[in-house]
Amino acid sequence: MLVQSHDGAIHLLPALPDVWQKGTLKGIRCRGGFTLDEMVWENGSLQKAFITSHIGGTLRLRTSSPLYLNGEKLMPSAENECKNPLLQRQPIRKPLIAADAPLTVPEYATTYIYDIETIAGKRYILTTEIQ
Repeated sequence: MLVQSHDGAIHLLPALPDVWQKGTLKGIRCRGGFTLDEMVWENGSLQKAFITSHIGGTLRLRTSSPLYLNGEKLMPSAENECKNPLLQRQPIRKPLIAADAPLTVPEYATTYIYDIETIAGKRYILTTEIQ
């Protein structure tokens, strides 16, 4: 899975297969009125993302890497819920689990969540290093 946008944010590279250590993805429509024009990753990590906002509003991103926007370091969001109603979490029913089911809880990687106020028609360049 290279992009998800159903869980309250646009998540870049949430589940990258190990064999795809390097790649580029282009032209993906995401919830909230955004297009991921291009995303580049190397060594299994995000390098660059180009996102266009079509209707403006809050772009909430989730990544496993700290991000820069136009060369300036972004500060992670302190908000619990995204202000963009088009990115609100979808209701998911609690799963039924058998009482004797052997469960292991996976360890999740650290993620960063960013809220970026966008303007309709503008393109945003995000990087993991100062460009």
